[in-house]
This record gives sequence, structure tokens and C-alpha cells, in this order.
Amino acid sequence: MTIGETDEFVETGGMISLITMAQKVKLKVNLNAVRQAGMKLNSRLLRLATIVENRNE
Repeated sequence: MTIGETDEFVETGGMISLITMAQKVKLKVNLNAVRQAGMKLNSRLLRLATIVENRNE
């Protein structure tokens, strides 16, 4: 599992990005990257996240 702290991390192929906005932590998830690694994420986590796709897809 790859986790980053930049806004562009998941758009460039990372799985999860933790972003601080207005003193709150926001999650971004790249489901394609998670699935390609053969992993699954809990639905509760996904409800809190913004789902994004790779830029090159």
C-alpha cells in the first residue's frame, strides 16, 4: 500500500493521499491503483474519501 501527503499523489498512481485542508485531514483514494495491487478498502473508509483516477487513464 502506498500513502502520500501531496495533492497529486493519487492522480499519478499512488493509492491513498492524506491532505490537510482548513485544519482537517482529507482522504483521496485511487481505486484503480488499489485494485491493481489486489487490495480492497473498507467501505467506511471509502465513504470518507474522494475517489480519483490516474491522470493517464
